[in-house]
Amino acid sequence: MQYTPRYSSQLARFIDLLSFILTYPWITIASLTVANYLVLKPDQRSIKTKTLHYAVYGPLLLLLCLVLVPFALLGYSLWILICALLRSDPYSLVSFSNKSVKRQTQSDFTFATMNVVMGQEVLGKFNNCSFVYDRLKKIAAQILKQ
Repeated sequence: MQYTPRYSSQLARFIDLLSFILTYPWITIASLTVANYLVLKPDQRSIKTKTLHYAVYGPLLLLLCLVLVPFALLGYSLWILICALLRSDPYSLVSFSNKSVKRQTQSDFTFATMNVVMGQEVLGKFNNCSFVYDRLKKIAAQILKQ
């Protein structure tokens, strides 16, 4: 596997990684919090499970989400800062072929959006899918087959 990051500067790469590390937990917990209250049609959970989700898991997830807000704000601020001040390429390149490909000669691309690759739970619930994190291995396997 070959990975070519967007930023050529080591400092920019570090700040980009740091901003991801600071924001991703909040995004995931916020998604789980909202998805906790979205109902699948038909909802096959028992009354006991629904009560547990609504009365215990939801408030705990919301509390954790609120605790993570300052870190997320710092991460988003860093991300805006590096996007505004540092030069970057328009995309990162991840290649699974053994041959080395220079960016200037790359002729074919496969794009995947973060909502598909990262499998946010709330997006799955809007589409009436059950727990989408179970599908991440299948999505990754399909990408690797290409």
